[in-house]
Amino acid sequence: MPRRGSSRRKRRTHVADDGGGANDAVGPAKQPRSLVVRRGKVPAPLRELVTDIRSMLLPATAERLKERRRNTLRDYTAVAPTLGLSHLWLLSATETGSYLKIAGVPVGPTATFRVDAYSLAKDVRGFQRRPVSLSPADVRSPPLLVLNNWGAAAAADKKVALVAELFRHTVPPLDVRTVVLSDVRRVVLVDREDASGAIHLRQYALRVARAGLSRAVRKMIVRGKVPHLAGMADIADLVNPSGTATGMATAAGVWSSDSEADDGAGGGGATAELPPLPQAVRGVRRGARSSVKLVEIGPRLRLSLVKVEAGVCGGEVLYHAHVVKSAAEAAATASRLVEREETRKRRREEQESNVARKAEAKRAKRERRQAAAAARAAERGAATAADGGGLRSGDSGSDGGAEGDSDDEGGWVIDDGEEGESSDDGGGYTPDGGSDGGSDGGSDGGSDGGSDDGSDGGSGSGSD
Repeated sequence: MPRRGSSRRKRRTHVADDGGGANDAVGPAKQPRSLVVRRGKVPAPLRELVTDIRSMLLPATAERLKERRRNTLRDYTAVAPTLGLSHLWLLSATETGSYLKIAGVPVGPTATFRVDAYSLAKDVRGFQRRPVSLSPADVRSPPLLVLNNWGAAAAADKKVALVAELFRHTVPPLDVRTVVLSDVRRVVLVDREDASGAIHLRQYALRVARAGLSRAVRKMIVRGKVPHLAGMADIADLVNPSGTATGMATAAGVWSSDSEADDGAGGGGATAELPPLPQAVRGVRRGARSSVKLVEIGPRLRLSLVKVEAGVCGGEVLYHAHVVKSAAEAAATASRLVEREETRKRRREEQESNVARKAEAKRAKRERRQAAAAARAAERGAATAADGGGLRSGDSGSDGGAEGDSDDEGGWVIDDGEEGESSDDGGGYTPDGGSDGGSDGGSDGGSDGGSDDGSDGGSGSGSD
């Protein structure tokens, strides 16, 4: 930023995107954000499932959202534009089963699924031999969404296409031109069965390793762990083990199971040429052959589609698995929805007019009060001006310069010695007597005990 004098002057401004960029589909403003909440009273396992689904949708969701029982659907839809939400995942439980609703906000649609079966993430890790735990780096980027077996069904059935689009827009998309391979650490699989129409939702951790190396060599290179060499005659047996026709080594510690053998490492199996990596990915350099391994981390869900609605948890029912309506019933339902929407619009207009009318009445009342207050202030000002400019102080004497003036409050007055009264110190402070020619009844401590006659213009003569 250039400087002008002692201050800096801003030259560059933030220009809004005109929509012609290459990354518009994955820009920050277009990123989907979901909110996973529960509705009503749900059992403890279902509350844990809410936490697992939030971890699956990270980082485009609120992982530590605090919910309250008094929160309603209207509360979430009201804050959706402010928070930039695009979808709501609502989990609920009834006496017949558990249900999951995925709603697009603010206009819909909403797909209602019955949760036929589910497994928590801790249950999936519990039956694995080598469970994988997610690190903060694994959830820093969105997962890779894989929709399996949806193409032909979506082309033939509109409801299937609608549900597929709902799942597709729940997870942020990835741009293959700018994606960093090391950031892709998770995979979310949404699989659909053709026969029953059931939907399976899984989450996997994606692990990349170098191909063409035995497990012992990979441990020694990657982890720095020296394998067990007691049963080997030569170090060459570690790299190119000799054994059975399947490539299984007789030495202990080289191969542990068939599932952990890589392509080309055994020597007897078919070797598949893997494409070289265009980028370096977590320990595998660019251009090297690699193997990709998916480890399930949970949760697991088996869903059955029950209902599809046009709005947010309401509106026209586009599909229902248990209710089939005729053309007349569908037309009656559509007309009822139109009438309901017209009634809602009319009530909204009436409410807005009532609010405007009350605001106008309140403003007129405030103006009347202000005018009345101004009139009272003007009257008080006129009355003050008519009285002569304020209150006057009262005097008890007839003339302002008469002797023996009295103070209303009984304070002290200055005796200036004009009445013929004498004092030892030539005039001082005396108490106000309140009458003309008041006599001094007390004896002066510094005089010879004479009395003062107190007559006007006379001289004081003292006698023993």
